[in-house]
Amino acid sequence: MIPSGSLLNMQRRSLLVSIAIIASACLSEKQSQLHTAKNGHYSSAIAHMGTHALTLGKPFSQEKVKGALQTNSDVRDATQRMSEHLAVNGMSDAMPMLGVSLTNDDKKLTGEFSTAANQLDREHYRKGFNLPNA
Repeated sequence: MIPSGSLLNMQRRSLLVSIAIIASACLSEKQSQLHTAKNGHYSSAIAHMGTHALTLGKPFSQEKVKGALQTNSDVRDATQRMSEHLAVNGMSDAMPMLGVSLTNDDKKLTGEFSTAANQLDREHYRKGFNLPNA
């Protein structure tokens, strides 16, 4: 099993790197295609979708995860590399999370788990900063 602290540390490092990249772009006063507000918005939206998918998902054996992801060759290859990495690092018994499938229509999440996923966006706002229900 992967210790939860390791995942949290990876997320923190990733966030710090992202903040450093954004700060560097702001201080340089130059905007490239890589550092546009639109790309930042899309990146954060994709990250939120992934977080929601994993929050609503559950852990499975590596074999079940591999079986569920066989239809897409890129995902299948990435899953195989993940399993090999876990085995080499003594974590072959790790139970990876398999997130639920989420899609969007450019305004909100859609699909079977959309109600629960959309609710995740709404439950952490402080009073006065909450969003109206659409």
